[in-house]
Amino acid sequence: MNAIGNYTAAVNPAQTQNLSNNATIAFNIAYTPTPVNAPSNLSVDNSICSQLRLTWQDNSGNEDGFIISRSTSSGAELEIARVGANQTTFTDIPPATDASYYYIVQAYRNSPQQASASNEVNGFNQSCTANFANTRKIITKVNGASYTGPTAINDGDTLTYQITLVNSGPANATINYICEYPSSNLINLRNLSVSGVGAVNGGITASSPSCGDSYRLNVSGTKNVANNWLITFDVTVDTASADIQEVITNSMTVNYTDSSTKNWSRSGPNVIVNSAKGKTPGFIEVAP
Repeated sequence: MNAIGNYTAAVNPAQTQNLSNNATIAFNIAYTPTPVNAPSNLSVDNSICSQLRLTWQDNSGNEDGFIISRSTSSGAELEIARVGANQTTFTDIPPATDASYYYIVQAYRNSPQQASASNEVNGFNQSCTANFANTRKIITKVNGASYTGPTAINDGDTLTYQITLVNSGPANATINYICEYPSSNLINLRNLSVSGVGAVNGGITASSPSCGDSYRLNVSGTKNVANNWLITFDVTVDTASADIQEVITNSMTVNYTDSSTKNWSRSGPNVIVNSAKGKTPGFIEVAP
């Protein structure tokens, strides 16, 4: 006997008994079931979007399988699936994303009444969206030389911008293009360079309707979570006003698709420029 159930037992007495017809005899049967050890070290991995992967340690060699139980609150787990003996993983696709789920795993033998539960774990089920929050945009060079904060920028200089496109996941994204919106004192965007796994350099469209008739960087490809893209381009400073100094601004929008097509925007650094044109001097006539 190895589980709770109904059994027929044959009893052989140790000595001969003289019993009359219809006599009864009482006896006890002691049954100790073979224990089913609980699984341990249950953990949950949420690195893949829209699913939670459970792993555990099998501590019993006599289980018939494992019961997977889930809930949205601690201690209220209900059975959602069963897997066979000796299995130590299960991938769950919960009913909702951007929500936390609690799990226990029970080893059982022939009957749920003999199930032994693991520790409880919980995991956050992430939606399948890309995350560009850590993307950076800086000026790296002025006239081909390394740019630092104190470097003076003057009218006519060539600036090199660098975009580090970072996808922190959890989902990959298809990059469609990048819109560049320089201020009016930046002209002649050129020399687009793109590097990174899956990145495609399609050149620059000088005036694109999809970018509000501003510059469109035709950068495309699948941007995965693991690798960053480096995107650089040159632009010329051209101050038009009579001010001694001007501020140049630059912003961008990344058009991409994960679960849907979206735009993500970020502003570049604002920099003061020394205008070579300067102000026109004012003259006052003074009597001799």
